[in-house]
Amino acid sequence: MALRRESAVTLRERAEREGVDVALALDRLAAAAETGTVDPAFDLGRRVAQFESLADGR
Repeated sequence: MALRRESAVTLRERAEREGVDVALALDRLAAAAETGTVDPAFDLGRRVAQFESLADGR
């Protein structure tokens, strides 16, 4: 994700401008992965943490 930091930050900013609560959406997706409701092909919890740290580092 670090290789696409600018794209990730831009995507988050655009979603937030459109009224999306990105943090809430990511939290709900991570919770669904923990309960088995969704089965991502990658470590979703880790990706959420990475995405949040990118946003915090603006």
